[in-house]
Amino acid sequence: AKELLRRVRLCLEHQQPQAFVCISSLEGLRPGSNWEGINTTNARAELARLLDANPSSESLSLFDLAIIDEAHYLRNATTASNRVGQLIRDAAKHLILLTATPIQTDSSNLYQILRIISPDDFFNADIFNSMLEANEPVVHALRHLWANPPEPAKAREVLQRTANSGYFADNRLLEQIQQSLSNLAQVDESQRIELGYKLEKVSLLGQYITRSRKRDVLSNRVKRDPQTLEVRFSPLEQEIYDRVSEYIRKQSKGKKGAPLFQLISRQRQMASCMVAALEAWQSDASLSALVDEALWEDFGKISEQGGTNLTSVATPSALEKVNIRELESCDSKYLELQGFLEKELKKNSNEKFVIFAYFRGTLKYLQRRLGAATISNCLIMGDMGDGKWTTVEQFRQIDGPSVLLSSEVGSEGIDLQHCRFLVNYDLPWNPMRVEQRIGRLDRLGQSAKRISIINFSLVDTIE
Repeated sequence: AKELLRRVRLCLEHQQPQAFVCISSLEGLRPGSNWEGINTTNARAELARLLDANPSSESLSLFDLAIIDEAHYLRNATTASNRVGQLIRDAAKHLILLTATPIQTDSSNLYQILRIISPDDFFNADIFNSMLEANEPVVHALRHLWANPPEPAKAREVLQRTANSGYFADNRLLEQIQQSLSNLAQVDESQRIELGYKLEKVSLLGQYITRSRKRDVLSNRVKRDPQTLEVRFSPLEQEIYDRVSEYIRKQSKGKKGAPLFQLISRQRQMASCMVAALEAWQSDASLSALVDEALWEDFGKISEQGGTNLTSVATPSALEKVNIRELESCDSKYLELQGFLEKELKKNSNEKFVIFAYFRGTLKYLQRRLGAATISNCLIMGDMGDGKWTTVEQFRQIDGPSVLLSSEVGSEGIDLQHCRFLVNYDLPWNPMRVEQRIGRLDRLGQSAKRISIINFSLVDTIE
């Protein structure tokens, strides 16, 4: 923020554009909640005030072009990231938002991102929803085009519904598309791509959104080979899981919304790693924040409760007598993982594996146990700062660790195409998060023809 502030001041002093390129993180620019007060003198607040006071005009724009990557982080209108996005937009002559994840939970995410692009066109959620409804035939027609094999007749049929919408009145391009579909009994790949691009231009969101698909530009895409490893709890694990679940059911009676979700989080932790869950429940310090994060990522909601004592709510006192070391020795899920890794490393000692887990306690537990089993590993989590890049670089080396353990911090912005094995030790409930994990391996430069995605699933649990 300090360097960008200096550049902006120069621009204002000279009253003409100053040539520069600046790269910053959103976090590095976000102002605090009291940024508008002149007594707040840090660089981020001062920059925010200057951007706010100097919107782009015909005579002067502070930025000729602003590009915001991972723009889905702007999808929550109440966050500082969204606010700094608005400030940058107003100060820029041109704006591009880049994201592979425009929708996390529902269409309101897309609406908030489009409001950043064009607040004049997307000022009302009801109008946006009516546009989505009118746009539905175009979306279904695209799906029919991308079916295997393509279904041009069904695409043409569904597009006839646009005749009833004022949004598409006298649309010449739409008429051309329908005529082309009428003349085609079959569609080859080049025709499918061309018609697809034309349909996206017809789309009511087409002037704001450009979509690029890997399948449009890559003829030999990496094959994804998913498999589910179903695991059953040992008798001791099952007994503890059932005991806590029954306790949760009793505590949950009459509750709804966020409090209920906080209780369900206990079951998710047990399914991720029973030992780590019991150890985590001895300390309540980070659990509330974890629940809030899960609520937002999975359901697009923020907890309005606050102050719920999760330890007293969801941990039966009988668990204090559990022998954690005995529980560790019969950890069914971990033993399945270790067996899988040892089998693959026996085939190829240079093989690499990325293992994702949602809970930090699970990751630390796996780091300790894999180390004890002489399976070399490294770990990245959210509080490492730039240190995570050093760890990722070590993992990339041929003689580096065999296993990279990662929290959700590793699901974006990291290139791991030198690896062909991804293990979801537990699964987020948001499918876009799963897709982001896979995207670390399924990217340009992946030399393997096939990547293996191993999903753990504990039978008879909340999973």
